[in-house]
Amino acid sequence: MKKINVFLYFILFIFMFLGCGPSGTTNNIKKNIKDNNISDTSVPITVERGPIFKATVTDINGNKAINDNLGFSNIYRFATQPSYPITVTGGYIDINRDGKLDENDTKLDINMSSYSNIVSPLTTIVGNNTKIIKELSKYYKISKEEITQEIPSQSSKNAIILSNIVYEALKQGYTICSDEFNQTVEKIDNLYKQNFSEITDLNKLAKLLEKEVIKGLEIKRLTQTETESIESNLSNHEVLANTSFIKNYHTTDNIQDIWNIILKIPNNTNINKFDIGVHIVKNKPKTIGDLLIEGITIKDNKVTNINSLNVFGKKVSGTTGSIGYDSSNDITQNAVAILQGDSLLIKLGYIMEKQDIVSSDSFKRVADYNTTLYISKLDINAVPISDDFTLQLQYNKFHTFLKGTQKINGLVQIGE
Repeated sequence: MKKINVFLYFILFIFMFLGCGPSGTTNNIKKNIKDNNISDTSVPITVERGPIFKATVTDINGNKAINDNLGFSNIYRFATQPSYPITVTGGYIDINRDGKLDENDTKLDINMSSYSNIVSPLTTIVGNNTKIIKELSKYYKISKEEITQEIPSQSSKNAIILSNIVYEALKQGYTICSDEFNQTVEKIDNLYKQNFSEITDLNKLAKLLEKEVIKGLEIKRLTQTETESIESNLSNHEVLANTSFIKNYHTTDNIQDIWNIILKIPNNTNINKFDIGVHIVKNKPKTIGDLLIEGITIKDNKVTNINSLNVFGKKVSGTTGSIGYDSSNDITQNAVAILQGDSLLIKLGYIMEKQDIVSSDSFKRVADYNTTLYISKLDINAVPISDDFTLQLQYNKFHTFLKGTQKINGLVQIGE
C-alpha cells in the first residue's frame, strides 16, 4: 500500500538533514529514503502455547529477540535474520487470551524451539525432522506448512488438538507412539469431542481446550505477588495524568525506554475511533513536530484498528515537510497497544526505531523536547483544553482537537 503519513519525532530530525521546499512534498522525503538505503530489517517471531509473553527468545548464535509491547505480546523481533533453530525459555502463558497477565495465567513450563518463525509445541517436537510429521499425522492429519508456517490457533482444528497433545507429552517426557503418548491422545481427543466439537471459531476453541488441558495437569496459576512483579516495569514508562511530567534520559538509553509512554485508562475500555495528537518543540536546533494517530478503536483489551499515522514538521527557518503511513502499514498497526487492560501504550520509541528515513540514533541526541499529548474521546483523567487546538499535518492540511479534549504537558530531556 502507498504511504500516506508517518510520525512525529523522526520528522523533527529529518529537517536537520533535508532542505524541503515550502510545500514540504512527500516526494522529497521519499528520495531521502532511497539515498540513505534505510529500511526495517527486523524479523518477527510468533510464540504460542497460548500466547507467550515475556519469554527469552534466542537463535542458535545467542542473538536475542526483543519482545513487542514491553513484553505483553507473543511477537518477538530479531534485528536481522536469525540463525535456526530458535529457542524459547521462560515467560508466561496468557491462558484466556485477554492480553493481560494475571491470576488466570501461568508460567511457561516447557522449553520450545523451531526452525521457522513460528514457535509452538508442534515445531518443538518436529524440530528439523519431517518424518515426525508423518508420525503425528497417524493421529490427526496435519501438514508441514500447518506446523511450521501457521500459528496453531489460526491454522486448523487438528493443529489445535495436536498442539495440546504434544504440549502434555513434552511436559511429561512422553515420546511419540509410546503408550503414554497414545493415552494422552485418547484423553484429549475425548475432551475435545465431549465439550468442544461444535465450536467452529478456532481462536475460541484454542482458548477453551488449552485452558482445560492446563487445568487437568494441575499447573499452578500466577499469584498476586507474581503479577504485581510482572507489572512493575510498566511504571517506568507511565505518565501521571493531571500533572505535567519530566522524563530524563541519556543518549545511551534504549530508544523505546526513552520515548514509549503509558497512560492509565479505565479498565476494560471499549471505544470506537479516538485520536491521539502529539505536539513537540525541540530546543536545539529549534524544530516543531505535529503527530496524529487517527481512528483508534479498542475492543476487549486490544487495539483492533488504527486508520492512519500523520506527521508534519517545521524548522525555525520556516521549511516544512510531511509524511506518513496508512492503516495497512506495520508502523501504523503497532503505534498503540493496550497493556493489562488499563494501560494505553503510545509507542513513540517503536515508531522512531522502525521508521525508514533516518537512523534511529537521530532520536537520542542531546536536547530538551517540550511535549504535549492530546487525547480525544478517551478519558485519561487529565486536564481538558479550554480552547480548540490545531495540529498541522501537511502544508495545507490540519486537524483540530476541540475544546474539552484532554491534554498532558511534559518535558523529555536527553543528556550525555
